[in-house]
Parts: sequence; C-alpha cells; structure tokens
Amino acid sequence: MYVSKVRIIAEKNNSLAKKLAKNLDELGYTIVDKNPEILIYFNSINNIIHKILKMRELRDKIILSITDDGSYVIPILNEEKGGSIIGEIIADILGSQLILTSKTSQKGFYTIEEFAWINGLRIENSDMIPFYEKN
Repeated sequence: MYVSKVRIIAEKNNSLAKKLAKNLDELGYTIVDKNPEILIYFNSINNIIHKILKMRELRDKIILSITDDGSYVIPILNEEKGGSIIGEIIADILGSQLILTSKTSQKGFYTIEEFAWINGLRIENSDMIPFYEKN
C-alpha cells in the first residue's frame, strides 16, 4: 500500500505544519485538500478519535497526530499499513519523538504492507496472506 496524497490539518499560522508541508512536498508527497490517503492532525488524540468515530470514511486512512509543539508524532490509525513509515519520516523532519504501539513495530519488524511499500511492490492476492485484514 503505497500512499502519497497528504492532508495536513492545523491552525493557519502553524509554522510546524507549513514546514512539514514544504518538506513532504520536496520528498514527492502531494499535499491535497480532498481525497487524502494520509491525514496529519496537529491536534490532541482525543479530538482526533472523536472525528474518526463520527466519520466512518476516515477509518481506512492513515491518521497521525502531532502534538502542537511538534515533540511527538503518533500514528493513530493504520500504523501497520504505512503509518509507522510516514510517521518516521515526519518525526525526522520535525525532530520529534515517534511513538509506535503495534506489535510489529515494537519488535522492529515491517508488516507485509510496509515491506511491499518500501520495496516498490504491490500485493496482488491478499486472500493468500494468512490473517490479512481487508479494508
């Protein structure tokens, strides 16, 4: 699952959000307002979870939370489907601490989706992968 369309949700004058958008654009990510694959919120986890619960269509997106001061980057949804990778890139850009909670991340392994993304591969037949969860 390679993703490249990013939407950053922050206050208009948030300098960290502007810096992040500029750097992600330079890395080849597309900053969009509609149909993003990745949502990056400069907001509290509580507020983000409330939005996710209200909007079902957000549940298949990679969603990250960044603290207002930029000290922490936390994948909220789909960490195992690329959230940890994009979170790592963002943490490097901002000089932040990345917080990962999935079992594979804690053990230092890539998931099948992450391995495919990093190596430019595509998953053809997900039915053949044991325990593969479909969106």
